Amino acid sequence: MNPIAILVLVLILLRLAARLVLALLDRRHVRERSGALPPSLASLADPETFGKSVEYTLAKNGFGMVQETFSQALLLALLFSGLLPALASVLGAGPLGQAGFFVAALLLLELADLPLDWWRTFRLEERFGFNRNTPGLWAADAAKGMLVQAALTWPVVLLVLELASWLGRSWWLWGFAAVGAFQVALTLVYPRWIMPWFNTFKPLEEGGLKERLLKLAGRCAFPVNDLKVMDGSRRSRHSNAFFTGFGRFRRIVLFDTLLAQLDEAEVEAVLAHEIGHSKKGHTLKFTLLSLAFTLGGFALAGWLGRLPAFAAAFGLGRAGMGATLLLLVLCGPAVLFWISPLLSGLSRAYEYQADAFASLEAGVEGGPRFLISSLKKLQKENLGNLFPHPATVLFTYSHPPLVQRVARLESYEEP
Repeated sequence: MNPIAILVLVLILLRLAARLVLALLDRRHVRERSGALPPSLASLADPETFGKSVEYTLAKNGFGMVQETFSQALLLALLFSGLLPALASVLGAGPLGQAGFFVAALLLLELADLPLDWWRTFRLEERFGFNRNTPGLWAADAAKGMLVQAALTWPVVLLVLELASWLGRSWWLWGFAAVGAFQVALTLVYPRWIMPWFNTFKPLEEGGLKERLLKLAGRCAFPVNDLKVMDGSRRSRHSNAFFTGFGRFRRIVLFDTLLAQLDEAEVEAVLAHEIGHSKKGHTLKFTLLSLAFTLGGFALAGWLGRLPAFAAAFGLGRAGMGATLLLLVLCGPAVLFWISPLLSGLSRAYEYQADAFASLEAGVEGGPRFLISSLKKLQKENLGNLFPHPATVLFTYSHPPLVQRVARLESYEEP
């Protein structure tokens, strides 16, 4: 086997092994603490909810190991079975064919993953009372999702390939500029014109909650004129809130499940936390970080594109720059996994900062009290894991574990 192919194989298997070890550590950690809830944590969950959360965590853990093993086996089959060269030869070597090859390979992975996604939705989530989806709606979502992915990806890849053929060695800088501009534009386009294809968004009804949230935005100098409620309950009992865009394009979205689970003061505290991310520059910083990774990826593509041995290691020596870009997308996670502790740690630090903003700077009634109560309610409603293993937190948790987060929030309370 080609040394490059061996290196890629080793990296993929190392990532799989690490993910499975993390899952096993988390599984043992939860089981060892699955007895009676310690009195010190009695305020975070009642015994019945704690028992259900342990069961749900273990079920998700087991399914996650199956899904991870399947997805990596599928990736290895795609890379080493000869399917990619066959697909490339069918679609042709020109820019149109290369762009089609890129999109088709990604859609093959999406299609292969659908049975597991179905099982997760209609077996795992259904078992614990979270699923509200229907087979018809699930199938429509899957079809529309792949259509949107193809419609967005194909023209961008085609543009990058044309730039590569026009501009010589400097193509990757212009390719980065094009894709970076597309990423920024998508933050505006996606919530306003694409998400409504999947969900219904209605203005938040006039009343006390809307007045409260608009006053909060005013106090925080966070201009917003678009408060929407999304029909998350149509598919799941899980809840969320987020904002998208910037400036006059900013939109705040609240799941209807969130409004059903929390009272007005708690919704205000949750929104203050989300505003904190913006006021502290977290959204901008993550956007810039994403662009930096994109720039690094294009620089690497520019270098590997001049090394015929890279694509040839997978039988794609004649497939052009489209093959190089696809291989980077497919193999990149095996490398990026090892820096995930840095990215996850940064995200958790930002969550603490947003909590502090909501508790100390946003002028929310009760300081951190209502954010604490909202987190406890959401823990109960979503059956969150109270005892994740520290290694799992290190690699995969974008938010601090509830126990640590509540302890930090309680330190902000006045004596």
